Amino acid sequence: MGLRVLLLPPNPSPALLDAVEPDGVDVEVTRLPEHTSDALRAALPHCDVIVGDWSGQLRLDETEAALAERAVLVQQPTAGVETIDLDAWARRGVPVANIGPANSWSVTEWCLGATMNLLRSYRWADAQVRGGRWPQLGILDEARPRELRGSRVGVVGAGQIGTRLCAMYANLGCAVSYWSPRSRIDGASWMPLPNLLSDSEIVIVAIARTPDTLGLIGQDAVDSLPEDSILIDVSRGGIVDQNAVLKRVRARTMTGAALDVFGTEPPQLAPAVLGEENVLLSPHVAGVTRNSVAAQIGAVRDNILAVATGEPLLHVLNR
Repeated sequence: MGLRVLLLPPNPSPALLDAVEPDGVDVEVTRLPEHTSDALRAALPHCDVIVGDWSGQLRLDETEAALAERAVLVQQPTAGVETIDLDAWARRGVPVANIGPANSWSVTEWCLGATMNLLRSYRWADAQVRGGRWPQLGILDEARPRELRGSRVGVVGAGQIGTRLCAMYANLGCAVSYWSPRSRIDGASWMPLPNLLSDSEIVIVAIARTPDTLGLIGQDAVDSLPEDSILIDVSRGGIVDQNAVLKRVRARTMTGAALDVFGTEPPQLAPAVLGEENVLLSPHVAGVTRNSVAAQIGAVRDNILAVATGEPLLHVLNR
């Protein structure tokens, strides 16, 4: 009997299907007959490796861990593991791994693009030309563009993405600070969160969602952001009070916001928000490029190979 792999993503790509059956490894892949918790729990006692659900619909909590009697690895095919109870699997002696830094460059680059879009009013300028206008000087009064160089940038989170963000913005001439409850970034300036929020012209939220970070940046924190500031959220829904952010953008007391994640996905947004040119909306794709997806799938394949050959696992989160 080969290695039994339970594949939970509802619509796995051909590349992912190939990755869970590496060449030279005897693998038996199981997919759920329906995308439900009942179907998941029925399948768990019979699998060795569980490839997590990147849609976030199926959780792997204590109940599921108890049923996975023969499991030796939970491999999440994304960076986020908020739908997995790491401690519950650790108590069962089952490692949980994610994709490590596979999409960190893609997210970092997206943040830079969003920053420039908002600082330099790309959408406004595009709309002017499409509307038959040519306001070369009018942009100064109407959109108030400014340079990135010299800006005070605050990064919330010190993981792979936060570390790359600090380095990139510093290299572009920004004064960069960061906050994290535990991790530290060599060569970067740590600042208490309230100070970072009230001082930064550009705030980028790139911290993992945990019970401790839910509601981390609530309305009072949003209200403390400087006038004309920008907030970019590439963390997970529920960390930032996005309604408070959108209210300030619409009131023109913030320059703009870029949101790639939402409390409910897809979100239900008011028409006034949808028509706001200083709000950049994105369907949770900051980390999705051809490069990053190839790296993600490679990380899944590498750990399945490691299980089959007895090699050390990569990117384990619950040792």
